[in-house]
Amino acid sequence: MSEERIEELVLELGEKFQELEKLVEKEGIEKVNIKFPWGVIRTAWYFRNEKLSFIDNETLKRNLAYHLMLTDVYEWILNRFDIGLTAQEMLIKEGICLYGNIIAAVTKYIARDIGDIGDGERLGVRRATTILKENGIISKDLRDEILEIWGVRNREHIEDLKDWEYQKYSLDDYDKAVYIWERLVESLIEAQQNGKI
Repeated sequence: MSEERIEELVLELGEKFQELEKLVEKEGIEKVNIKFPWGVIRTAWYFRNEKLSFIDNETLKRNLAYHLMLTDVYEWILNRFDIGLTAQEMLIKEGICLYGNIIAAVTKYIARDIGDIGDGERLGVRRATTILKENGIISKDLRDEILEIWGVRNREHIEDLKDWEYQKYSLDDYDKAVYIWERLVESLIEAQQNGKI
């Protein structure tokens, strides 16, 4: 019964959104405020305390939490809307890039601390993940997967792209980025509990 009701609501909402969009366009209205569902976006407090306990820099921790809140928005949109054309792929790419930026900030911060890297010394993601791997904090497989996500993140620079970004990104790719982030968090929490960081 509930699955049937969900299907009915999905159809009804899709039709209502389309009707609203036509009316808004007809009336020349640029902006309407549809209430985003409560409870979808986890709080910054949740991320700071449940996911980022291994970060001891309060500014970095808060900024990471704000960006992680955005991942909830991406995930909700990707799981609730049937977005046509290549726009969905670009939304997926942006979500992966966001995870790439979050992962880069975390790995560099932890690696700088345990690798005794000076503040002025350059530290890239490749070197940071190598430091984490060499100190037994992440596995070789996780390092390779992080570098894969970082490779997607580096395709953020549109002017450097060598080919079309058509049919390059899928929901599976986004889910993989989420999974890699979760594995990194688990590894860092375990390393913290074992006194490695």
